[in-house]
Amino acid sequence: MNRGFYTGIAGLNTQLDRMEIVSNNLANVTTNGFKRRTTVVSPFHEMVLANQIGITHQGAHVTDVATDFSEGVYAMTNRMGDIAIVEEGFFTLQDEDGNRYYTRNGQFFVEPDGSICHGTGLQLVGENGPVKIPEERFSVSEKGVLSSGGEEISKLLITRFDNPALLQKSGNSLYSTPEGLEGITVENPQLQQEHVERSNVDSTKEMITAMEVLRAYEVGNKMVQAHDRLSDLAIREVGKV
Repeated sequence: MNRGFYTGIAGLNTQLDRMEIVSNNLANVTTNGFKRRTTVVSPFHEMVLANQIGITHQGAHVTDVATDFSEGVYAMTNRMGDIAIVEEGFFTLQDEDGNRYYTRNGQFFVEPDGSICHGTGLQLVGENGPVKIPEERFSVSEKGVLSSGGEEISKLLITRFDNPALLQKSGNSLYSTPEGLEGITVENPQLQQEHVERSNVDSTKEMITAMEVLRAYEVGNKMVQAHDRLSDLAIREVGKV
């Protein structure tokens, strides 16, 4: 096969990868705390292509998927278990094995044993460990102090990262830390109870991107078909000589 065919196929694969990310963004437009993701496209390394189809700088592929951690819109819900972090930081959650996770999705529920849990079942963590309250109702101050039954229970552990791009996605708007990445406690967080942070996905922009990807795929597909016809023609003509 000629180099143009390989370049075209690489382009098609790139657009498929881009469309997968855009589709996921659109599917999470209404997911609280969701952060949109974008693809990073780079040309193939010359050495890689040299081992396969000759030296060329044509062709590109998705080399990384970056997360946009900008804030989403804040919405009032009038629901006690909804808490929004204004500005930087993540809620700290913990599973039964003590593994920590982080999220901007502040929708919580009170379990029968008094634990405050995320929708995923993970426990909300305060500065003294997983939070438990003596009764169903609780309040959270702007500085993150959680009170219940007329007493202060704990200050919520809000964690920030110098480079959040290193966080690993764990599904359901959760993030985990790779080995070596340490979180920093936000000493003076800004919280709003009875509010949630919506997804930061702009559906209009994502739809425009999806249309651009679709057009690019169509163009790439026509290029691959053209090279395929040229190759077929060359084979047939050479056979006549």
